Amino acid sequence: MLSYLEALTFTPEDRAYLATTGLFSSELLNWLSGVRFSGSVRALPEATVFFPQEPLLEITAPIIEHSLSNRRCSTRRTSRR
Repeated sequence: MLSYLEALTFTPEDRAYLATTGLFSSELLNWLSGVRFSGSVRALPEATVFFPQEPLLEITAPIIEHSLSNRRCSTRRTSRR
């Protein structure tokens, strides 16, 4: 997860693909070129005992960065089942 957050960016290829959908304005696509993760991450130390439903990872970030990280975390969690 940390590697993903450190590398979070929208490449020119990503933005070109998004442009082909016709769903996003050119202003938004240009803005996405500057998106980088600027938030903070807190996690329970390895081998820490925890309770069910207790968060293991806490991400604090601007909404777009948080949304992208939350989506990635949810995808990884469901794909490992």
